[in-house]
Amino acid sequence: MLDGNHRGNRQLHGHNPHPNHDHFASAQAPSHFDVMEWYPAYQQCIQFFVGHAQNLYPVQALAAFINIRLPNQRPPPPTALNSRISNASMSSDIGSYDWVSLHPYLRRLVATGFDKPDIMAGWFGEKWQEGVGRLLEQERINYLFTAKSGGWEKTKRNYDSVSDEAIPYLQQLSRVTDRELDIADHKWSKWLAMEDWMLASRSVEDDEHDTMRHH
Repeated sequence: MLDGNHRGNRQLHGHNPHPNHDHFASAQAPSHFDVMEWYPAYQQCIQFFVGHAQNLYPVQALAAFINIRLPNQRPPPPTALNSRISNASMSSDIGSYDWVSLHPYLRRLVATGFDKPDIMAGWFGEKWQEGVGRLLEQERINYLFTAKSGGWEKTKRNYDSVSDEAIPYLQQLSRVTDRELDIADHKWSKWLAMEDWMLASRSVEDDEHDTMRHH
């Protein structure tokens, strides 16, 4: 496990805490990643979720179990209701909603241990990896960070979106790979470096030099 008392020398399950930077390139936004190409795939996932999946009994049952409302179970805001009336001829399923974000559902599936491939396909379609795969990967890292930095109580509170959708339990992250742990450890170390103001050209040696100069 990570030793929070020794920020400068971290190991996670025996792995080098500072592996080569190239090892983590795929977990960060690569130069070839095109948001414009990704967005249609994300929209397809929304369309599948809104127009098909949320009407299926297994999806409704799981949503009830993890205590999160589906889009068709949420009351529309007044602006959306007025827009719906004025655009009654709109045929698209997604057009009948003001806006649907998949992030709350990804967060809840991760936190309850239901972010399995078959469930992802059932909720967001067979091409879910193209549309929400990257978001799911990041949310798993976020969950690791939250659990590490805040403990059970703060993690529970962080993953309760609103009072009537309080998450009923927290499930430890399943199917964790060495790659995920290495990525999380590497990014965690960089975050702690920012907290310690060890940024850009500033280093521990520079800090020690400044201290000696002022004494």
